[in-house]
Amino acid sequence: MRNIKFFLLSSVIILFVSCENELEINTDDLRLNGNDLYLDIEETFNSKILPTNATMLNSTWESMNPDIASVEKHTGVITGVSNGKTTISVVQNDGYFTGELIVTVGYDRITDISIYPIPDLPIDSNYIAETNVIEDNPTETVIWESMNPEIATVDPVSGNISAISVGNANIRATLESNTNIFDDRIVSIID
Repeated sequence: MRNIKFFLLSSVIILFVSCENELEINTDDLRLNGNDLYLDIEETFNSKILPTNATMLNSTWESMNPDIASVEKHTGVITGVSNGKTTISVVQNDGYFTGELIVTVGYDRITDISIYPIPDLPIDSNYIAETNVIEDNPTETVIWESMNPEIATVDPVSGNISAISVGNANIRATLESNTNIFDDRIVSIID
């Protein structure tokens, strides 16, 4: 009986001691809600560190180009300043976790892409394909791809199509920031 009383008494003491300590949940991953952010000039956005129940939320925020988007160093409030694209970074004050967010300011979000018409191309000729994206939003990048490289190849950056052999080739332009936005255009290679 004496052993049972001691065990119960020691359990109560341990429980009491552990209840006095504050539960601390450290961030095991410093994430921003989203990878890309689009703001109008003078629009603000309140950044958050996840998980929201973490107790180690003290962080320092920084804009790589405050002339495009500024960020309040301790709160993470981002403000669009001028047209362009920049990176906002956050570092947890213990230096262990970091995160980044791409911010585009002032340009409309691109919801579609269109390849301008491409003429028939003779074998061994070249043609630089173009889309509506660059004139609508010059900070956006288009990635080019040929679905039929045995008929026509395309430079992934410049859109320069090289005619290889007779046939039809499907040329694709994809928005780098959102690969679900793309357009296909058939180019005919003639003799």
